[in-house]
Amino acid sequence: MTTRFVTGFAGWLLSAGCAPPPDGGAEDSDLVLAPSRWTVASLRVDAPIGELVRVAPALVVSPPTPGEDLLFLQDPVTGDGAVLGRSGHVPGWPPPVGTRLDVRARFVGPRLAPVLWVDGSGLTPLGAGAPILASVDAPLNLVTRAFEITGGADPSARASTADDLGMDGVFGVPLPGWGATGAVTGVVLADGAIAPRSAEDIALDVPGLAGPEPVGVDDVRQGSVPAGYPVVVEGVQAAPWSRDGRWTVVQDATGRGLWVDAEGWAFPRDTLPGQAVRWTGAVAAGPGHPVLRVWSPAEPLGGVAVVVRDPTGRVGDVLQTDALGLGPPDPRGERTDSQGRVFDDRFVDLSSAPADLRVTGIVVGDGVSGTRLAVVAIDAVLTP
Repeated sequence: MTTRFVTGFAGWLLSAGCAPPPDGGAEDSDLVLAPSRWTVASLRVDAPIGELVRVAPALVVSPPTPGEDLLFLQDPVTGDGAVLGRSGHVPGWPPPVGTRLDVRARFVGPRLAPVLWVDGSGLTPLGAGAPILASVDAPLNLVTRAFEITGGADPSARASTADDLGMDGVFGVPLPGWGATGAVTGVVLADGAIAPRSAEDIALDVPGLAGPEPVGVDDVRQGSVPAGYPVVVEGVQAAPWSRDGRWTVVQDATGRGLWVDAEGWAFPRDTLPGQAVRWTGAVAAGPGHPVLRVWSPAEPLGGVAVVVRDPTGRVGDVLQTDALGLGPPDPRGERTDSQGRVFDDRFVDLSSAPADLRVTGIVVGDGVSGTRLAVVAIDAVLTP
């Protein structure tokens, strides 16, 4: 699975300081001598963080997450949830969903989303039980929600939903496409997203799109394609990649341009201005205008074309202009000319450029056409 940031639940545990004990786990002898007994619910109240605890009964409500070996437990009385991870070999791992356990493990916190790390012989089956739905929609609890998918799953297996909480495929479950509605049962992750444990956890009322649909550059620019909609856009790459690898622009045959936002996704940025390309991605809200959000390389279509310049350009369009009387760079590296136009440096470092230049730039959305440009080339130094 390609990831953009640390989005897996194991990554959240590490960032929250809930890593396994540095010695690789609790020793069996320590676990046997653990003096206190708790329920999953009481871990959230006053259990000793960092100490060995005995938690019983605890009900297994999920399979382990692929590649991370974390599963979710539930208090069979209250429905409160916890995460169980393992350090090293644990006999009987993973315990099947519906198994009631006596768990001897180290409680590493935090209280609002309890995490236990087990090692050795810290799991004792107590029989079978039936998961229940928690009365509170809170992290680590098993709940049911109505949903509407407003953005299809990206390579981190996260789909956007109308409630802004999201749906996560951390268990390897294929998520519904854009526009799907229905109900989903799953565990709530630390950031509020819900993770279905199997395909049976998703009940569809309306199926979503099966895949992206072809649209034109201007369709997206004019806002006729909703945010989150999966699309295929063909055109000519009109700019190099920005210095941080995040931005470029695709242009149609009339010279209309659309900003392409690769965010932090890891893929080759090897396409060049003038190449005919096909992008697959999703429409997203940019800084005052729609953008095309992508997470995989453009498909070269063969051939090259001349990038069209438009002196009356709108957002995303390429134009050439004289920037006269440029002031010093501001803290973001941007410079302002004598007319009050802002020239940003995402493509070209402007810090040491002379004050009077002829530049090629791309209009950046700020509500006023042509007043903010991203400089892609310094064409000439002008003599005042």
